[in-house]
Amino acid sequence: MPGKRIPRRTLSAIQETRWAMTPDQLETMIAIANREDLGALAASRPEYLQDDDADAVLKVYNEGRTAVIEVVGACFRYANLFTEFCGGAVYEDLALQLAVAEETQQIENAVLLLDTPGGMVTGCAEWVGMIEKFSKPIVAYVDGDACSAGYWMGAACDYIVASRTSQLGCLGVVAVYTDNKKQLEMEGLREYELVSTLTPNKRPDVTSSDGRAEIMRSIDDTAEIFLGDVARFRGFKGGAKGVAKATNGGGIYVGQKAVDIGLADEIGTFADVIETLAPAKKSLSRAV
Repeated sequence: MPGKRIPRRTLSAIQETRWAMTPDQLETMIAIANREDLGALAASRPEYLQDDDADAVLKVYNEGRTAVIEVVGACFRYANLFTEFCGGAVYEDLALQLAVAEETQQIENAVLLLDTPGGMVTGCAEWVGMIEKFSKPIVAYVDGDACSAGYWMGAACDYIVASRTSQLGCLGVVAVYTDNKKQLEMEGLREYELVSTLTPNKRPDVTSSDGRAEIMRSIDDTAEIFLGDVARFRGFKGGAKGVAKATNGGGIYVGQKAVDIGLADEIGTFADVIETLAPAKKSLSRAV
């Protein structure tokens, strides 16, 4: 009931339970249970900014001055059956949110909250370009994973903060092809594919070495763009090859090790980032 203290057993339950939780959030819970800070709950929760023209809902903190754009799950260019049933992030929706943050005068900075294994290449480069051109300070906070395309967009931010257990990296491009000829034969089917004589590489044969080489050329060209951007954003020497060398061929690094090789700038918590970006607080070194 409003105005009544939370029963003492609630505070005991909080204090006697083992938590895998950031200290600041646990302190907030204790403060709420103790009623030592009646504003603790409100301060720890986000507000929402609705932009009807853009059909976007933007999560904001710091009295509406810090926008938080969440990239959670696999990333796709447009909403589809995967996003409908399995969730994930959509580049189009993320772009709308960033545009609202750009155009809203009250918003002074932004956080890109990342927990994604990556996603489609198509649409990602354009989304990354929007992050790069964002005129206000923007910080990436890696809550879980910032892998592959997820790291590409994180690298475009001014500064990257990672949690102690977050995973960053897995750089590069992959494509999967299935040879189903034997299955078709077992089903009594035979498939014929006729390709125009002047353009045999329109449909390279993945079962042949020449065909795989042609497909790899396209994959490598895309990876060159991806890793080249990372080199430029993060200051790696040697361009795409320098990034590949520094990450041991696109490996994944956890927490402090990601900081050590230059994939992130520091270890921290989401609350640390929000507090640092609050008005009258000292800004993160690169987010100015």
